[in-house]
Amino acid sequence: MSVSKITGIVIKEVNLKESDKIITIFSSEIGKVQLYVKRAREIKSPFLAGTQLLTHASFVYTPKNNINFLNQISITCGFEKIKFDIEKIYYAMYFLEFLDKTVELESPAEDMFIFLVKILNRFNDGNDDIKLIRLIYELKMLALLGYAPEVTKCIRCESGVTEENNYFNFEDCGVVCEKCLESDATVMKLNKESLHAMQYILYIEIDKIFSFEISPKIIKELREIVDKLVKINIGQSFRTLDFLNKI
Repeated sequence: MSVSKITGIVIKEVNLKESDKIITIFSSEIGKVQLYVKRAREIKSPFLAGTQLLTHASFVYTPKNNINFLNQISITCGFEKIKFDIEKIYYAMYFLEFLDKTVELESPAEDMFIFLVKILNRFNDGNDDIKLIRLIYELKMLALLGYAPEVTKCIRCESGVTEENNYFNFEDCGVVCEKCLESDATVMKLNKESLHAMQYILYIEIDKIFSFEISPKIIKELREIVDKLVKINIGQSFRTLDFLNKI
């Protein structure tokens, strides 16, 4: 009987029977995978800690009859600082729900896994603007999923964007210059700082993606843009957003 090993993060847990559970892991090797864990919720279970949300670990499992049974866990990190901060834990839960609802099972996405780990490490260890981190996560995830908006040139004439008089076209998910503006299009006037921020988030190396700051005004403008992009491209509802939108 074959045994498989992956390194990943628990992004979802579903309780079964009296003490079993199914956990969803997002891994660096094969993307999202589900593991059945027997007696995971028992106090003396060796799987009690390692099968909780946000656990970063190595998982050894055995596939049998189309079910993956967990055999062993070696915990790397539990992101404890996130779990003891009520605001951070809800943002992190949203990030995990977003990932679970947008990625198919066993679809390798190593770059997405690396990004998730860096986001959670930053969340756990840093004091960044939590609302900016959310924008970075959503916009970068849209790009990694193949829904990156065009922010380097006009989607109509393909001329490079200038510092002033740019608009964001939501129907075509990209920047349009003033001369190509259509009166019947769903557009929003784009502040140059918002344009620069989107360009930076989408195209800078992941290791450098957190090294900038923007004003509350720009965060508010980007929030409107990214909310619409998520709605247009993802079309999913997220239960954790109900809480976040009240913060």
